[in-house]
Amino acid sequence: MHLGGAAIRVAFLRQLASCRLLWASAPAHTVAALGLTACSAAVMTVGVIATGQLIGALRHTLSESTTQAGNQVWLWLFLTAVTLVTAPVVGSATSLLSRIISTRFLRRFYDMVMDASTVPHGIGHLEDPRVVGRMDAVINATREWDFTAGLQDTLAGGG
Repeated sequence: MHLGGAAIRVAFLRQLASCRLLWASAPAHTVAALGLTACSAAVMTVGVIATGQLIGALRHTLSESTTQAGNQVWLWLFLTAVTLVTAPVVGSATSLLSRIISTRFLRRFYDMVMDASTVPHGIGHLEDPRVVGRMDAVINATREWDFTAGLQDTLAGGG
């Protein structure tokens, strides 16, 4: 399916608006989550490398039985153990931050919807095409897959 330039532009603008709302909702938590995501990637990479080096050092120690190789085994065993302990901790912290960010995002989003639908008092403003367009945009935004998935994940207690 080929998307036209207009459809891509609309999708990009919606994602940009979501990013702006996310930043307005929880800037410090967003930066922390970004840092933890990078930390998680680093921990997993070090874990893979340390495990491979541990296996290599064990093979080398068993074949040559040298003290230097034995020291290398302990170093790689320590690094492997540290990454095996650190990875779940970083993952849990990221999950917690994700729930906090999602909750703040949804709170701000629903406050904006409430403000848009109740201010000014009365129903006369609902005849204005600009207001109707904004309300349609809100309705369509809540039907998009990323909003729906984030809402379900937040309500289910995931992260």
